[in-house]
Amino acid sequence: KTGEALKDAEGKPTSPMLSPVWIQAETEAYRDGPFLQAAGFRALTFLAVLVFVVLGFGWSVLAMFFIGAALMKYGIFEEHRLSWHRRFLMIGVVFGLPLAVVSELLPQVYGMSLWPMVAKATLQIGAGPLPSLGYLAGVRLLVAGAKAPWLSASLAGVGRLGLSNYLFQTVVATFVFYHWGLGMFGSVSTVQQVLLVLAVYLF
Repeated sequence: KTGEALKDAEGKPTSPMLSPVWIQAETEAYRDGPFLQAAGFRALTFLAVLVFVVLGFGWSVLAMFFIGAALMKYGIFEEHRLSWHRRFLMIGVVFGLPLAVVSELLPQVYGMSLWPMVAKATLQIGAGPLPSLGYLAGVRLLVAGAKAPWLSASLAGVGRLGLSNYLFQTVVATFVFYHWGLGMFGSVSTVQQVLLVLAVYLF
């Protein structure tokens, strides 16, 4: 899978960072080191992602901040607005989750060519906020109903220690994948990645 890359009409990778040579070198740097080589790849990747975010979906992320601020301003999270949360939860489950699944399946079924990736990006921009609204509404209804106080308290704890949790997850992930730890970069399946995410979050 590491050899797969987005390609143009002539079959060439659309970016040097998507070429099999780059992917193999990046994998070896993170998995085997040394530190300076891994840090160099990380710096280049960070700069590329930063440019992509600014020119690509950065405006969408900014829009999510504005939408969240508007919901807060209009009192959507107050007790007497719980009916809205039930609607948000229904929208997230009925529309958001299926569209999110379809967006991820498109490149798997039709390949990582231009149109499947454009369709995926369009679905993610258009339908991406819907599951988020559903998650938010589900947590709000759970807290308001006081049906699982232990879960509410746990989620509140994660929220109060947001930066600590983020840094801890970073340490765990780099230990598992980078050369200074277990060096498993490039050798973990998608299913194993999901299981690791769940394990770290639960911990």
